[in-house]
Amino acid sequence: MKNLVALKVLIVGCRGVGVECAKNIILAGPGKVSVHDDTPVQIADLGANFNLREEHIGKPRAEASIDELIVLNPYVTVNTISGEITEEVLAEYGVLIITDDVPLETLIRWNEYMRNNGKVFLLALTNGVVNTLFSDFGPEHLVTDENGEPAKANVVVDMATDKDEDGQEFIIFTIGGNRHGLDDGIVISIDDVSGIDEINGQKLPVKRIYNTRPPEKEGGPNREVLDLKRLRVDFDGALNLPPYVSGGILTEVKAEKVLQYKSLAESIVSPMTESSSFTMRHPNEEKMYAMQGDQLHYARQALWEFMAQNDGNLPRLHNAEDAEACVEFAKEVLKRNRETDGAMDLMGGDINEDIVRNTALYARVELCGNTAFLGGVVAQEVVKAFGKYLPLHQWMHSDFFELLQDSVPEDATPVESRYDHQISVFGTEIQKKIENLKYFMVGCGALGCEYLKGFALMGVGTGEEGVLHVTDMDTIEVSNLNRQFLFRKENVGQEKSVCAAAAAIKMNPDMNIKCYGIPVGPDTEDFFNDDFWGGLDGICNALDNIQARLYVDSKCVFFQKPLLESGTLGTKANTEIVIPFKTKSYGEHEEQDDDEDAIPMCTLRNFPHIIDHCIEWARAQFTEIFEDPPKDVVNFLEDKENFFRKLRKQNPVTKLDILSSVKKHLDMADGADYTTCMKASFDFFIAQYRDRILNLIHAFPRDAVTKDDDTGEESPFWTGSKRFPRAVELDLSDENQLNFLYTSSNLFAFMFGLPSIVDKDEFRSTFEAANFDIPNWEPSQKDVEAMKAEAADEENDEEDKEEFEDDDKERIKELTTFLEAFDGSSVAAIVPADFEKDDDTNFHIDFITACSNLRAWNYEIQTASRHKCKMIAGKITPAVATTTAMITGLVELELYKLLLDLDISKMLSSNINLGIGSYGMRMFEPIHPVAAEERYDHIEMDTVIPIPEGFTSWDKIIVNEGDITVQEFLDKFPTIHHDCTVSFLSFKDFKKDEDDENVVSGGAIWVDFPIGEEQKRIVTENASKKITEVYEEMVGPLDKGKRYIILDAGVRTADDRPALVPTIQYNFT
Repeated sequence: MKNLVALKVLIVGCRGVGVECAKNIILAGPGKVSVHDDTPVQIADLGANFNLREEHIGKPRAEASIDELIVLNPYVTVNTISGEITEEVLAEYGVLIITDDVPLETLIRWNEYMRNNGKVFLLALTNGVVNTLFSDFGPEHLVTDENGEPAKANVVVDMATDKDEDGQEFIIFTIGGNRHGLDDGIVISIDDVSGIDEINGQKLPVKRIYNTRPPEKEGGPNREVLDLKRLRVDFDGALNLPPYVSGGILTEVKAEKVLQYKSLAESIVSPMTESSSFTMRHPNEEKMYAMQGDQLHYARQALWEFMAQNDGNLPRLHNAEDAEACVEFAKEVLKRNRETDGAMDLMGGDINEDIVRNTALYARVELCGNTAFLGGVVAQEVVKAFGKYLPLHQWMHSDFFELLQDSVPEDATPVESRYDHQISVFGTEIQKKIENLKYFMVGCGALGCEYLKGFALMGVGTGEEGVLHVTDMDTIEVSNLNRQFLFRKENVGQEKSVCAAAAAIKMNPDMNIKCYGIPVGPDTEDFFNDDFWGGLDGICNALDNIQARLYVDSKCVFFQKPLLESGTLGTKANTEIVIPFKTKSYGEHEEQDDDEDAIPMCTLRNFPHIIDHCIEWARAQFTEIFEDPPKDVVNFLEDKENFFRKLRKQNPVTKLDILSSVKKHLDMADGADYTTCMKASFDFFIAQYRDRILNLIHAFPRDAVTKDDDTGEESPFWTGSKRFPRAVELDLSDENQLNFLYTSSNLFAFMFGLPSIVDKDEFRSTFEAANFDIPNWEPSQKDVEAMKAEAADEENDEEDKEEFEDDDKERIKELTTFLEAFDGSSVAAIVPADFEKDDDTNFHIDFITACSNLRAWNYEIQTASRHKCKMIAGKITPAVATTTAMITGLVELELYKLLLDLDISKMLSSNINLGIGSYGMRMFEPIHPVAAEERYDHIEMDTVIPIPEGFTSWDKIIVNEGDITVQEFLDKFPTIHHDCTVSFLSFKDFKKDEDDENVVSGGAIWVDFPIGEEQKRIVTENASKKITEVYEEMVGPLDKGKRYIILDAGVRTADDRPALVPTIQYNFT
């Protein structure tokens, strides 16, 4: 994208697709974007172009849209042009995008000029429920990076050489990760192999290695299994290379690819390219293999033929005569093609008349979901002009015919409304449903802004009964502005939900939006309570973390509400439509192994070998020093009883850590001044960058060896990815040391509410004047043994477990006694840091940069720039406006289907990667819910039977018997659920305090066979108590407005077999 800032783009058409495309491109940051559309604004345009208002009616579309476009990016020149588009006009622009229906003759002329002058021509059209995309990047286009992904890099941990039977010498590299992720033929660059300069800098193709394994069945063939950790590289002279000692990075070298493009005139007749299979691309694979893309290509040509015969006009809305004319045009085109060599002729098939007819009947309609989808896709193509990412090659047709009824609805006549496009497809009855929807949108970032725009265009929550609830606890940051298009520079620091809602209401003043600035989760259930969730028609997630998504999903399942789910990661995105009783819930999907590429903790703590490890470690230190400890102190000071109640649920090691930390910080806070902060920073500096390193060297000297448990063979410990470290000596002339002490001291000052020393020279002088004594180092036997244990665990692929000793138990008692008696009323406020990557004045990223680079010095690793530290520590995958616009458009189309109550077979989830063109588009039917099945239980030593058969997570057992006792519940349950009886009963949200002995084992409130006298007593007492009474004794007070309790139960069938049953909802009021 190095040339993007000089690129000039002309967009023809300023209806829905045009303005979406313009918005996304402007946010990407080219040099100039011009829009052209002289057509007067009509009322219906307000349902597709989010920049239009009623006062714009009658003005040229481009002129009416420009004001909102100009303010999107101050670094981009944005203007309008009007009048005829001549070659002189086109000469100024590097990219031409057509988003409105223009006669084919004109398109061909423009296309010829653009391709003959080294420019890009793009076409993005939507007609009702049909979309057309076409790209022409010139006769040849060089792709330098097909997917835009970071080049794969593998750390070498071992290297061997050999020769095959043909005499070819080769190298076998063993990598340090779980899998190398490379295919045959991929070229790698070999670098940083210690002492073997002959191969450093070489760029060579790899060959994957397969290991022979025994047959799965006796007598079967041996199996060839891919070796995920080893790679072969052919290298003449490999056998003469010196022995491998340590180091080495294998970095993928991206391959270049040249694509051949046809002109529009040629490609219309012969649309297949070397990227095509036997049929034209369609994002819905089922439709693609049914050759629906081919049929849509003929429908597209039929529209152009109709326009040629009717003064450039599209078929009239709902006009059967015009539609039949288009069917005949399609047949004529097919006949003509069958007489032309190389033309696409449907492989002998006939025109699908329904496809052409339905395309023509709604050709003048724009649905906002389609405009967002197309505007996102075509804008991303602009970025590809410079070689990064794989462009569309060349056509992609798509359709959503599922949205259409068998015939035009009787109430689908336009009513001179902003919603006329929707009414023309669905009718006024569905439009009223849209307006009276009660929806909850969770999150108001990049996805949320796009959803709000779409909901405003659709009219969600504009009816008398309609409402759109929006919540987001975050405020607007500068970094949000290039992808969250509803926010402006003057909004920085304001609440996202409030600003975004105001922008949406500006688009559609009839919207009824209620804004909240609080998170959605267990801690806010008193606000987002049962009445709130129960009163919704559905939920739309616009979240960026799994935990919050799972929580919202759990509420959707419990209250049986549909969920619109989506997510983005760079150019990648996905949608998932969750429908009660029809699909899997979000939480039911198999968890992806997010830890597959995670860095082992032992590597982070003791054996980093790339800068990423140092940055991850530094980010963890930020949390462990400046976030978590002060939070614990605040919790202790604000509510000591609650602090100890939560502490009792922690494991002993964590409990000791928290108690020790609280005591330490309370001591520091007593009379804290800036010297206190510098001393805390200095102590950490000595502990981590000197003492820890010296202890590691003491544990594993340079000549340390490891012994193979099986063979007894010894090998050097410091080899492969392990780098022998070096310890620091205090030297304020070292920029990394000074930066660490400077940033961490100021972060401690923030913690204790003290002024910072911003001037670094002043800080240096202040620190030198403090003249802290440098303690002598002595080996810590405890730390050394822990390091040895961690290293052994890493070798054995095990997690290290912290030991807990008897002395630690006594220390916990001492600290607990001290803190319980501690009077914190006079303690000055202690402020936790809240990690914020975009504030350049808060020392957060500066600390992580200094912290990671100083650690990199310890291990002689190349240091990183502040920008790289920010990207990794902030876990930033640059959000792409094109992706968010595109994916929310698809979700909006699915919302229509929900309102139409379509069969699950007509719904679509999707996985999209805009970086790889049409190959990255996949739409598919959502997965059906998982039905409970019989399974053998090793504890029961019997098969567990689902009752009822095949129930899913959407099912519940609802008990409406009032505020009854435990025994009454037990007596009534057989009549409620298939004659089943209860063998044990517990509360779903119960968490046992380890010191609480007044509960039955496992937290049950009742069991059929209590063990021991104490258990018998508890069970007997609980049986006569009301369930609500036992709940408040064990769990705590019931939330205000709570009318039910979720129960867990062991259940047996009428014939005394173990049973699996749905969630039990006990309604006590």
